[in-house]
Amino acid sequence: MKNTEIQINRKRDFSEVINATFTFLKQEFKPLGKVIIWYAGIPIIITSIIGAYYSGNELSRFFQALEGGIVDSNALVNPWLLTLLVLVSFATSIFLTGLSASYIKHYVYKGKDQFSSADVWNGFVPFIGPLIGLYFISFIIIMVTAAIGGIFVFGLSSLTSSTIITAIIIFMGIIALVVIPVVFVFVPLSMTYMPLVDENIGAFSAIKRSFSLVFGNWWVTFGIIVIASVIVSLLGTIFSIPAFVVGVVQGYSSVTGEGAIDSTSLAVIFTTSIGTLAQYIIYPIVFVAIAIQYYSLKEQKENPGLLQKIEEITDDSNMS
Repeated sequence: MKNTEIQINRKRDFSEVINATFTFLKQEFKPLGKVIIWYAGIPIIITSIIGAYYSGNELSRFFQALEGGIVDSNALVNPWLLTLLVLVSFATSIFLTGLSASYIKHYVYKGKDQFSSADVWNGFVPFIGPLIGLYFISFIIIMVTAAIGGIFVFGLSSLTSSTIITAIIIFMGIIALVVIPVVFVFVPLSMTYMPLVDENIGAFSAIKRSFSLVFGNWWVTFGIIVIASVIVSLLGTIFSIPAFVVGVVQGYSSVTGEGAIDSTSLAVIFTTSIGTLAQYIIYPIVFVAIAIQYYSLKEQKENPGLLQKIEEITDDSNMS
């Protein structure tokens, strides 16, 4: 049975966006998966291996510290390895974000099965630099938002000498002036990669565009991101169970003196790599959900799909 092409350019409510996301993923699982594995496979594998080694190495240090009776927090972090892991993870995120956006853009404007994996790649490459800049600017916005809230919290906490009142002010202040504002700006910032790629605009214009689209639809967009992220987290947890079991078994053996945990053992590296690899492969679920919400908001506010249909009807009339 042939799958019917999904109309992405359509206004949808919360449940329709979620349903469309999984309908799209079910239909495009093979071609989208092929693009992800073919072009983002190397960054994903490198990230998985480094992440596996880092996790195993830090787990080994932790259990060794427990075995000695002293947990040295300074010994639990290898800054160079952590920095390398952050860099390769960032590169992998760029690939996953850009390729997902490019794929959906081609699906919308060219149609189902009317484009190749190479088309998706060629549509992604010009946006590598802009995506890096966009991520950097978004990070600064989030940090500045958190810093401003933190300054207010610090100022309010200094108004009283009572330890209990100070603790309450700090706790409530962090929630009200740091967490909530950060979440508020994070939601539209999560969508910025779509207008950047779809409309071929700059980073600042993409940010402005996302805030404009999300305005008045913040809660729906927030809910979509949360649901998609929870699903990805649950699936990722399932794939992480083998690594968790191996780590606990080896850690227990190390503490009880039956053997030392080996971060370079095949079991540790293999199970952790598989878990990390699976998490990256399924993470485009979030990107697809955000993309469908993006097109839904565009349709709601601008009706580009209706205009496109009118143009198609006009073209057909002229041809006849």
